[in-house]
Amino acid sequence: MRKRTLGDAILSLFLVLSLIGGSTLALDAEDAGQDPITDVPAESAPAVDGETTSDEIAAEVQAPIVAEPADLQHLWSLFLGDLQINMVLRQKGSDLYGAAKYEGAQPWNGLVIGSVSGDQVWLVMTALKGKDLLATRMTGTYDDPQITGTYQQYDAYGEAASGSFSAIWLDGDVSSFTPAVIQEVATTASSAAPAADIQDTGSEAESRFTDVRKYADMVGPAGLIPPGMG
Repeated sequence: MRKRTLGDAILSLFLVLSLIGGSTLALDAEDAGQDPITDVPAESAPAVDGETTSDEIAAEVQAPIVAEPADLQHLWSLFLGDLQINMVLRQKGSDLYGAAKYEGAQPWNGLVIGSVSGDQVWLVMTALKGKDLLATRMTGTYDDPQITGTYQQYDAYGEAASGSFSAIWLDGDVSSFTPAVIQEVATTASSAAPAADIQDTGSEAESRFTDVRKYADMVGPAGLIPPGMG
């Protein structure tokens, strides 16, 4: 067995230091975001065609998902319970506005405003029905060709009615909508009865007034005073 010389010891120590130094350089390269083999920063490595980079994945996760609003610009037949109403909706982005009418025994006209987000619809209809001003709030879901949901109706004293509603679109030509014809009730002002002519009825007028002309011949030099004038 050959005895280890000083040269052998130095060579062994050099090999150990080389291994330790290589490991340290590899760790430093990883901490710096570099590929320890190619010495190229990992973030600058070109993406393979068809692969999604980590930056693209992060952007997709952070970007909000905005649903396109449904197209509700139509003529509609609206049912509030058993009541059928004609409605027109116009649309600007997610904003809705239009009108409604009822052409039954007591016709009326109303205004409609609301909004749509995706397939979710919110509407408020205001109408003067007789002497009562009513507001109807509707919340529903659009599933072509109809909207279904619930409604709450309010008058000046609070909630007047509630229930389910549905609306089905009839036509896309919103220009054909015309308001309901409201017959105005003619009010005839009662003319005051003509005042009765005041006439002397003989005894009554004579009891209150004295016609001095009847006693003209009785007034003489002596200054007689006719009866009833004393």
